[in-house]
Amino acid sequence: MNSAVGSEQLLPVGVVFAVLGLLIAFVPARWLIQIDRKTGYWIYRRAPDEATGLRRAAVFYKIFGMLFILVGLAAAFLALRGP
Repeated sequence: MNSAVGSEQLLPVGVVFAVLGLLIAFVPARWLIQIDRKTGYWIYRRAPDEATGLRRAAVFYKIFGMLFILVGLAAAFLALRGP
């Protein structure tokens, strides 16, 4: 039995990554900061004021979400391309 991810498993994984990316990219940054205590929160806290920190964190979350979307689309493309 092969333990590698097959194309039948890669498509749902790609879809999940793409949906998570959409959520991360388009949910308001203030809400994400409330649940995030890593990079986005760190960017927010190091800004000189709240508005600047919120704007910088929003840019980070948009880029991070787009990377998730890119990975999800690549996985879906590979799954649909077949062996």
